[in-house]
Amino acid sequence: MKRSIEPAFTEADISLIDAAYEKLRPSEALSDWFTQYTRNHRKRLAIDLRMLRENAAEGAMVVEFGSAPCLLTHAAQSAGFKVIGLDLEPDRITEATGSLEILKCDIERGPVPLDDGVADVVIFNEVFEHLRIDPIFTISEVARVLKPGGRLFLSTPNLQSLAGIRNLVLSNRSAFVCPDPYEEFSKLRTLGHMGHVREYTTRDVIEFLEHFDLKTQEIIYRGMRGKRLMRLTQRVFPRLRPFFSVAAVKRG
Repeated sequence: MKRSIEPAFTEADISLIDAAYEKLRPSEALSDWFTQYTRNHRKRLAIDLRMLRENAAEGAMVVEFGSAPCLLTHAAQSAGFKVIGLDLEPDRITEATGSLEILKCDIERGPVPLDDGVADVVIFNEVFEHLRIDPIFTISEVARVLKPGGRLFLSTPNLQSLAGIRNLVLSNRSAFVCPDPYEEFSKLRTLGHMGHVREYTTRDVIEFLEHFDLKTQEIIYRGMRGKRLMRLTQRVFPRLRPFFSVAAVKRG
């Protein structure tokens, strides 16, 4: 299994994310969240788009689980992919999806409204850590809609990150991105979706996916946190970076 660090995004990638931000407008109640989310995740989304463009042919069918706030959905379609997004309540996210196909779906409670094996690629980015009901059911649906040989890209916070270890040892916290459980569950009321339930290690995710004939081919370590010494440590030891992506393939 290959281990690597995230690729650099190009000016074209970041431009497509920025164009999506200008095009999409959420309901007034979520406008502040939309702007803050874009500010925090703009570069990550550009890297997600770069990884997709490097690993899938133009015109490939892409299914994105948890599209909100639809920035990557819009950018991927603009880049020439056929994209279907899935979201709990699409209307709460944006009133200007335009030509985007965003299907209403509670990915934790009901089947995805798509046929078996329709997707060349499934994007499951920053979703796994939010699952609170039945991740087995959700990932079984991911595997179902992927065609044999199709690829899954799943990104999530890294519990084994340097920041995560620091929080565990020094702050008695079992997470580093969103360590307050009360605040994360409160998002069910304020945003309409769950915050983070827990964070995972690479081994946790690899072994979980194996149960669904999803074989991990590559781990991509992502991001940097902290000041100079912490960043130097993460550069020398990539597995201590704060996020990772799993690139997996569905067996035939």
